[in-house]
Amino acid sequence: MRDHECVKLRTGKVIRNMCIMTIVVLIVTATVVWACIFTKNMKNAQKTTPIEVTSTTTTMTEETTTTNTLSTASSTTSVTTTETTSTATKGGITNRRWNETGTAVAGGSRRGDRLDQLNSPCIIQIDSDDDRIMYIVERFNHRVLRWRQGENQGEIIAGGNGKGSRLDQLDHPTDQIVDKSTNSLIICDSENRRVIRWFIQNPTDTQQQIILSNFDCSGLAMDTDGNMYVSDYKKREIKRWKKGETNETTVADGPGLGYQVEGGYLPLYFFVDENHSVYVWDNDNNRVLKWAKDAKDAIVVAGKYDTEDIVTRVSGRHGLFVDRNNNIIYACDLVNHKIIRWLNGSKDGSVIVGRYGQGRQPWQFGMPSTLAFDRQGNLYVADYGNDRIQRFDVIDD
Repeated sequence: MRDHECVKLRTGKVIRNMCIMTIVVLIVTATVVWACIFTKNMKNAQKTTPIEVTSTTTTMTEETTTTNTLSTASSTTSVTTTETTSTATKGGITNRRWNETGTAVAGGSRRGDRLDQLNSPCIIQIDSDDDRIMYIVERFNHRVLRWRQGENQGEIIAGGNGKGSRLDQLDHPTDQIVDKSTNSLIICDSENRRVIRWFIQNPTDTQQQIILSNFDCSGLAMDTDGNMYVSDYKKREIKRWKKGETNETTVADGPGLGYQVEGGYLPLYFFVDENHSVYVWDNDNNRVLKWAKDAKDAIVVAGKYDTEDIVTRVSGRHGLFVDRNNNIIYACDLVNHKIIRWLNGSKDGSVIVGRYGQGRQPWQFGMPSTLAFDRQGNLYVADYGNDRIQRFDVIDD
């Protein structure tokens, strides 16, 4: 009996020890698996999880004013810098965020001139009646495409007949606007030094109209009254032609406008809001200038001259966009590969997309040139160096 009891005792101990070892192994295994999953999720989160950008609304209050003088051979423009105070806000469009991982909605595979390819897209515009339709200006394919999201290729609606000066050709176009009243495009045909109207209904015919000639145009805009604005990148000025009139008016000028580089000039882009105010980037002083309707003097509405502020210092040519409801200003930083936002009057901006440096990943840019928004608030960026159009979906909090 004693031997039998000893055997039972030893057997019980073995079973108990095996159970304990099994439990320990399961705990260790679960811990390792959890740690691996956590680490992987953290790495993915760094790439794909949008980073919340805190911002404030800005109340325009004139506290201190300083005046600088910008002069050209033909005119003198004074610039007023207005200090502002800021108050915090909860929710609302000033706290709007976007997924920092973009989706290529046009191009992105390989540079080329096929209808499913892009070559250095410099301008994107979303159709005002249909968010699914995009107009894309391709500088080095010398054409304008109309591309419907969800389709794998676009259609040529201007140019596309090789580089040239015929009426059915373009030479390095830099901008365009859609004129709904005439169902046409107005195109800045840069190297041909002309502004040309291209009818959408019959894009293959030769019934184009030259609106301006012998003009170093680079940027275009049309206000709510149908008045046309054109920038001259060599003279560093923006002119306005009122609808039905032939005489122009200079609405913005100054040596800080435009961007001169070795061997030439880069395009001068600008933005016109619903109140007919003109916004232009002052490259010399890292700031956005605003000329109110018919104003002779500009005011500084965003940015500051600070060579040490690497985060919000903008370099190179870039598109501007001004939110019509909250006067929030957005800009493309072509050289530093990011999109920056300022509240109107704020000196300090914040990066909203493109904080991971240059590259071809969905969360990176290769020289973003212009931006646009659809009616839902989704952000579109012409990724010039990566030959694609990226959409960044808005996040509803």
